[in-house]
Amino acid sequence: MPGQRELRRVLRENLPDRFTLVGLGNPASGDDAFGYYVARRLSPLRAPGFRAVPAGIWLERLPPPDGPVVLVDAVVGDFEPGTLTVIRDPDPERDLGSHGVGLARLDVRVLIGFSPVRLGPGERMSREALEAGRTVIRVVRDVVLERAEGPPDAGLRGGAALP
Repeated sequence: MPGQRELRRVLRENLPDRFTLVGLGNPASGDDAFGYYVARRLSPLRAPGFRAVPAGIWLERLPPPDGPVVLVDAVVGDFEPGTLTVIRDPDPERDLGSHGVGLARLDVRVLIGFSPVRLGPGERMSREALEAGRTVIRVVRDVVLERAEGPPDAGLRGGAALP
């Protein structure tokens, strides 16, 4: 599972100033809600060039975002359950998401995926998915705000903050 530093580095290095975060997931199906959860929590964030869209399970109904996309979704395949995965420039022909939709119509620069621990109708998100979701939310928020406001002052005060 990539740590906060690795996720922050990947986002800083692979995203232009303007991007849309699209979160996929079914909020009533356990860890499948991962992407929806992340996007919903980030959707109130207002910063130049950033938008978060909790698309649910209806990616095909989403108007194509203007510009690059960070896609957040539950992922299936050869991933250990409970693993947070970050994929730069994912292959648009390979569908790793749990919804059976292709990425070809989106300019996906980064896929942030969580391999489900708990799935099924009426299930709640697992502790692992919530923890990973909070990490993603914190890192994305920090990167977006850093771009909008500049790097943090690292707690320097008064004359210590002056060059």
